[in-house]
Amino acid sequence: MPIVSNELVLTYSINSGSAGNSLPGNATTSVGGYISTTAITDNTINNLFPDITGDQNANYQVDYRCVFIKNTNAGGLALQASVLWITGQLAGGANVLIGVDPTAASAIGSSSAQSVSIGTSNTTLSAAVTTAGATTISTVATVPVNNSVTIDTGLNLETRTVTSVAGTGPYTLTLATALNFTHTSGTTVSTQAPTGVSFPYSGTPPNQLPLAVSKATGLSLGTIPAGSCKAFWYQRLAENSSALNNDNVSVRIEGDSAA
Repeated sequence: MPIVSNELVLTYSINSGSAGNSLPGNATTSVGGYISTTAITDNTINNLFPDITGDQNANYQVDYRCVFIKNTNAGGLALQASVLWITGQLAGGANVLIGVDPTAASAIGSSSAQSVSIGTSNTTLSAAVTTAGATTISTVATVPVNNSVTIDTGLNLETRTVTSVAGTGPYTLTLATALNFTHTSGTTVSTQAPTGVSFPYSGTPPNQLPLAVSKATGLSLGTIPAGSCKAFWYQRLAENSSALNNDNVSVRIEGDSAA
């Protein structure tokens, strides 16, 4: 028998424990690390993100969640050439983008990390002014190399990857690409973006629209063997929009299997 849809289960991640499929999860814990034992309930309010407050909306807040697709086929069939895309989202609210975790598909109970996980620490810029075009920033606290950092909020928000760190405080962080905006001393630098995850979009930040909106433009998840899982990420972008109830997004995953 080929794989049927109910054998592919969207499941929360959890950023604690020492192996996959060992601890329950929820929307709050779903920030990468391991697959949890808790499936996501479809078509339910706040099943992934909390409500956006007025202040968060005005500041164009960016939030991330990591979920897993789990192949539970009992006949040992792998989901082959699997593709992920957004089938729809409600207009007028936040925008949601999707990205594939760089970690390879793994056995559900693996003790190795099954996805990257996001940090929860923040620091601030220590230089008086960091100008547009700069490829380094000076921060009060250090940030690990290869981590993504989100600099500033609102219309000046931008995300960069740290390629090297120098100094003992303040720290000089070299960025993979130059800054688009000028930032002042005390600006927040957050390490909450998942490292190595790309969220394809069209438009100009902060007004970003997803590119993966059909099977043809979807994102490859590769092969997911039976009893294994693969992680992907949602990026939610507040748009300083009018209040909206029941904001939502839907995704689809398709692939092939043997008969």
